[in-house]
Amino acid sequence: MVDIAQDIRIAARALIIQDNKVLAQHKVYDNGEERFTLPGGAPYPGEPLEKGLIRECQEEIGAKITVFELMHVADLFKRKKSVANTIQQQIEVIFRCDVPVGYKPRNGKKPDQHQVDVIWLDIEQHRNKLFPHDLVEIINEPDRRRPVYMGLIK
Repeated sequence: MVDIAQDIRIAARALIIQDNKVLAQHKVYDNGEERFTLPGGAPYPGEPLEKGLIRECQEEIGAKITVFELMHVADLFKRKKSVANTIQQQIEVIFRCDVPVGYKPRNGKKPDQHQVDVIWLDIEQHRNKLFPHDLVEIINEPDRRRPVYMGLIK
């Protein structure tokens, strides 16, 4: 049986696209699983989403990003690392952002636990490794009119 955690986590994410590539964190887990994720994370209590996203990106990708606009909000359910057989509900808030001119992808001073690198990801080559997988749709067509609330993503 799987339990649902009682708390709901909020995570702000930066969607940064240049030359048909998306800036992504490259993560490798203890079991060898490899994933690519958008930079960002949870704001501190009392910290606005935008400020939290800017801080998280400085820590993870070593860049002071510019936040332009809210693109999407979605529900994500994933296994909670700290409690066995528990699913965590996470609200993903995705903003269109940019990095400074001349930015070279690199890990920031406080990368995520499993983060090994930051890269410009060619989505066509790695579409099955992007997490959550449903993000491929909004990355491939960021200007297509979509509802802000995407519902459940997997």
